[in-house]
Amino acid sequence: MSNSRDVLSPQPPESSGNTCLILGLVFGGFGGFVLLCGGCCGFGVWFSFGEIERQTRTDLANNAVIQEHVGTIQTFKIDFMESINKSSDGEEDTFVFDIAGDKGSGTIVAEVLNSDVDGSLYVASGQLTMDSGEVYELMDGSVLPGGIEFPGEIEMPEIPNMDPAATEALLEAGNAEFARKVQSAVAANPVLMERIGDITSFEYDLGQSNAEPGMDVYVFLVAGSKGSGKLRAECITLDEQTEGVSSAELILDGGESAQLFPDSPLQ
Repeated sequence: MSNSRDVLSPQPPESSGNTCLILGLVFGGFGGFVLLCGGCCGFGVWFSFGEIERQTRTDLANNAVIQEHVGTIQTFKIDFMESINKSSDGEEDTFVFDIAGDKGSGTIVAEVLNSDVDGSLYVASGQLTMDSGEVYELMDGSVLPGGIEFPGEIEMPEIPNMDPAATEALLEAGNAEFARKVQSAVAANPVLMERIGDITSFEYDLGQSNAEPGMDVYVFLVAGSKGSGKLRAECITLDEQTEGVSSAELILDGGESAQLFPDSPLQ
């Protein structure tokens, strides 16, 4: 979606390629998704929150408060249930994130709005609470960098509370759908075919993906008729149904590694 790290996660070489194409889904179609009308609607909830997570991380990467107290962001994960509860309490545009970097870790509660200029998401206001207890304001939130003013609210429906089992089921479905799209993008790659063969298993690994420093790099566990290992892939959402992979590294269980796209190696 790419999809997201928590799928909520699953996001490209130029970050806008992985976000702007889908922003209509995040907000324009959000209301329909959260009505829980069926399996695809549940996936829409997952997909929307995953896109919010990715774009918010991008927006905060250079925030002065984040850089001073958290440092370079290493993990950034939306708290799905707390964010839904915020909406249920009337804070429709407020989301909760767990963040960790090379200087410290904590929790962010942020008002996330979408821009009328380019359709991207940005943090209008928020607080960083460090694990040690200190609280810092992220910004005043009234104006985007560049001095362009934006409306302060986005109309979103009230979201019902969901029990943990239902939430977990949505996340698992979203993970599986994300993995399916990425598998389709790389299944015919000659390097993968030579070392893995016909793919028998292709699963998204959330934990290893969260540990990746690259913002759009995700990890998949892959097995086939010739071997098995993990695939680190930089994913780009091309449209609602399609994921693209711009660079990727295959690390076999025996330790051997190979670039799927030698002209565009993944670091």
